[in-house]
Formats: sequence, structure tokens, C-alpha cells
Amino acid sequence: MTLLSLDGVTKRYARGFREVEALAGIELDVEAGDFVAIWGGSRSGKTTLLRIAAGIEPPDGGRVVFDGHDLGTLARKARARLLLTDIGCVWQTGRITRGLSVLDHVALPRFKERSHAQARREAHDVLERVGVAQCAHARWHELSDGERTRVALAHALIRRPRLLLADEPTANLNMIEREQVLGVLRSVAEEAGVAIVMTAPDAPNLLQSHRLMALDAGRLIKPRSEQRGTLIDFPGSRPASGQASRGR
Repeated sequence: MTLLSLDGVTKRYARGFREVEALAGIELDVEAGDFVAIWGGSRSGKTTLLRIAAGIEPPDGGRVVFDGHDLGTLARKARARLLLTDIGCVWQTGRITRGLSVLDHVALPRFKERSHAQARREAHDVLERVGVAQCAHARWHELSDGERTRVALAHALIRRPRLLLADEPTANLNMIEREQVLGVLRSVAEEAGVAIVMTAPDAPNLLQSHRLMALDAGRLIKPRSEQRGTLIDFPGSRPASGQASRGR
């Protein structure tokens, strides 16, 4: 069953004296347990696509449907509630709430539903799962780029979302850190059934995703093959001889 659907989504911005089409008729369906990666260069529309998918920003045209609900028709409070419960987001600009340790920052979304001790135990478990339990008592300025990314991921995952939207979570990471983050995302999709849409600045390191697409000048380019994991066979590309597609 489709959990997230973008149907003919368009978005335009004014840039100086001209209008720029950030998204041009985006069509995308994501099911529970899907791990979809979208790569593209700077200003290709990746962050805009995720903001619209989360209901944070309205499209100029088309519809965004989450779990059967048209986000464009939901009241502001209803959309905000979805972001607190069902939709988790990881943004490049994310920061730890001022004065909090990593542990309390990650536990914060659970404080209303659990005792502080229980929330902190859950937070420690999530930090351990993403590989940064050793950072539990650190502050933001003490973390590396890779650690910050995984803390932001833990902060989103502790909500137990049904949909996770991650904006370039592998950017500025070394090869080992990148593979660790991708491995966590894939396991979250396959073991917990979370639908994941992530963006990336390039394609070669995204083989762990189930589906890979490209976003160029606001247009979503899908591989010719319908098999998941096809990396090279985009329209106009020349697959290397003997290149095999990867599935789940």
C-alpha cells in the first residue's frame, strides 16, 4: 500500500527578476518499507521536494498524499501533529537544542509520554543503534560531522515515524561513516517497515537503497528498468558492459 504519494507536484520561486521552476510535475509513490534515494546537484530541488513531502511547504501545483490524507487540505495543527508522530525529518541545518546533552536532545520527543528515566533509556538505545552511544553526554560543538548526522537521525527515529525524510545525511562523511548511516537506514526500512526518502549530492555511494532516482532541474528521472537498485541505466546513459542491477 502506498504511504506517500506526490502527484504532479510543482514549485516555483522568484530568483531576482526571473522565476525558477524548482519542481516540475514530480510523480513519486513510496510504500512502507521502501528505501528511496534521490541524488542531484546543488539547486536541483532536492530539499524543496522533501519539505513539500513533509507538509512543511505547500506545492504550487499537484497533490501530496500521506496515508490517504491530502496534506494540502489538512489544517496547520494536523500537519504539525504528523511531524511529531508519523513523519520524521533529518535536515542538514539541524542542531541540538541549546544547553542539552546529546542524550537529552534525542530523548526530548519522548519526555511527554515517558518518565525522564525511561525516555533517556530509549534515547540511549537509539543512539547505540546508529553507532554514537559514546556521544550521549557530549555537546553539539564536541561532535564530528558524522556524529552530528547520526545524532540527528536518532532524534528522528526515537519518534518511531512511519515515514523518514533525510536531506543529504551522507554529505561530508567519510566512506566508513557513509556506509554505517546507509546501513542503519536500510535496516530501519526492512526491519521496522519505515518508508525512507533520502537525498544525496551524488549517486555512486547509494547502492544500499532499494530504489535510486535522479533529480535534475526540478525533474525526477527514473531508471529505465523497474528493478530496484538500478544505478546507471537512466535515460541517455550508457550502462557499463556486464553491469548488474541490485535488488533488495
